[in-house]
Amino acid sequence: MQVHLRRQKAQALLAKVIFVVENEALAFQQGKLFAKKLPAYRTKVFTGSVQRDKQQYLWDFLASRDIFVVTAQVLVNALKTGQIQSLTQFSLIVFDECHNSNKQHRYNEIMWKYIEMKLQPGTDVAGLPQVVGLTTSLGVGGSTAWEAGVKHMKNILANMDAKFLCTVRNPVNKEELKKRTNCPIEEPVPVPRRAHDRFAEAVMAVVKQIDSHILESCDILDDATIATCRIPLAIFGTEGYLLWNADFVNETIHGLQFDLLRMILNLCRRHLEAYNNALMIHKDARIIDAIMILEDFMQEFREVPEHVETYARLINFYDGMMFSECFDDEPENPKLVKMGQILQDVLVADSTSRGIISVKTRELAKALVSWINETDNLKILHASEFVGQNVATSKGGMTKCKQKDALEYFKGGRHKVIIATSVAEEGLDIHKCNLVIRYEHVTNESVRRQSIGRVQSDFSRYLVISEEGSWILDKEEENHRCEELMNQIVPHLQAFIDDHVNLWENELLKIQTEMKEERDREKERRRLNMVNQVEFQCLNCSAFICRSDDIKCIMGVHHIITDPDADERLRLERDAPYFVEPEGLEYGGQVYCANVSCQLKLGVICTFFKYKYIDFPLISLKAFRVVNPDGTGKSYKV
Repeated sequence: MQVHLRRQKAQALLAKVIFVVENEALAFQQGKLFAKKLPAYRTKVFTGSVQRDKQQYLWDFLASRDIFVVTAQVLVNALKTGQIQSLTQFSLIVFDECHNSNKQHRYNEIMWKYIEMKLQPGTDVAGLPQVVGLTTSLGVGGSTAWEAGVKHMKNILANMDAKFLCTVRNPVNKEELKKRTNCPIEEPVPVPRRAHDRFAEAVMAVVKQIDSHILESCDILDDATIATCRIPLAIFGTEGYLLWNADFVNETIHGLQFDLLRMILNLCRRHLEAYNNALMIHKDARIIDAIMILEDFMQEFREVPEHVETYARLINFYDGMMFSECFDDEPENPKLVKMGQILQDVLVADSTSRGIISVKTRELAKALVSWINETDNLKILHASEFVGQNVATSKGGMTKCKQKDALEYFKGGRHKVIIATSVAEEGLDIHKCNLVIRYEHVTNESVRRQSIGRVQSDFSRYLVISEEGSWILDKEEENHRCEELMNQIVPHLQAFIDDHVNLWENELLKIQTEMKEERDREKERRRLNMVNQVEFQCLNCSAFICRSDDIKCIMGVHHIITDPDADERLRLERDAPYFVEPEGLEYGGQVYCANVSCQLKLGVICTFFKYKYIDFPLISLKAFRVVNPDGTGKSYKV
């Protein structure tokens, strides 16, 4: 960046660098580093909270700063609203962790603005900003096949409009890099499952009761449709059930013509989701954590008027289980026992050590924090969670201040262990960290490499803890093979690009043109999806809420109902805003179906506070059934 700014300024050319990161923690971390290392240049950090809390906006500082460190969403929003008219207002765009530039990622939203300019006839390509992508691992798209890995890398390069693929190649520099890189001990840790699991047995007994109730209610349907309503007991309590459940809602519930039956199935589906979530937490944490999930769900559910027999029956199923069973004497989860031993040996025994436990969900992060802090020999670690800000704190999210405090306390040693979701994990760059545990959670080869990179101390360990025979351990081994394949492909692809510059540029243009054509087709499909006049009904009770032309898309992602008469069919509970957009929007309060026998949550309240505080229902499309003019129903495809 320093070389670029010097060159641009020496030639009296535009000299503006924008450094794009995934999350707020990284933005402040990098901004602080640039201010220290590049004191001759003016650096400014912009995140959603900076714009909301300080009323300081990216576009207001374009003339007075040299380096901008921004979260990707800030730049996406500024481009959508036109506050940043074009990426040509910058001379250099740097993407941190550019391997994320794939599919619908925010990095791609930004780069497709760039590529669309590039592909426009008559565009002076020399006038476009320089683009640099940084990553420790391009990845191979999860494939161990050479051709698929090469294609994945080429697509990432095309999304970044990369003419070159640069790595450390000089032998002297390679040796220097090795001296600064720690190689932790990598170890899979298989753990036996519970020998006897009374809680899981009790939950499955309730699930079978719900399945029988569904079967009784579906006697008016044909055999083929009944078969699609049966609960797949073999995969209940796993992520596989979540996939089945999504198809069940979209393909079966939405298409049923019987309103009462649709309500019954939807009520059963919601309860089954709660039991499935509880079993998933129970599998990885304590029984008490699983019960808390069910209690929270049932408490909310008890507030719904019992005008339908199914409401009372489902509550009775749960109450019966809790009344007849006692789980206080159940043995501790073997995986927690094993992890407790590791934390005791590595972190408790060494006052200078730090550890990061990576998990998939906020719920599990919260459960593990409670477990550590309530366990006598581990509470000295003062565990803290580190999760994203994309949901309200009441739903498990973290505020910016809490994130900042957690990081500072971690660095200082007040928190010796952090339990982080992967969405927040990239913000953790702690020199003293000597233990990383991926707990029942692996994703791809790029994330694997990043996790290993978090372990920066001498004599450090990188562990994957999972149940014996689990696909998790197989996936981690596959990720290791993918990483080895990537290391083989990179020099091959570099040689191809270096030796065939013109051929690569032509291939790059071909890939980008094909991607643009696909994006154009997708845009047209979405446009046609909203052209046909359809009704939006409450998924639970089939009450009419609005028509498709009453729904408008804002910020490119949110859907609000603009028909004022819809308020008569909705119940709005106003509350303090939990999130504020710098563009003049507040989100707070809840939107429910007004049908007294339903009360399904349909969304939140969106307030345009720059325009006399006008409220609009911001809806969750998955809570609606879309009905065509011929009466057939379906789910809404965004």
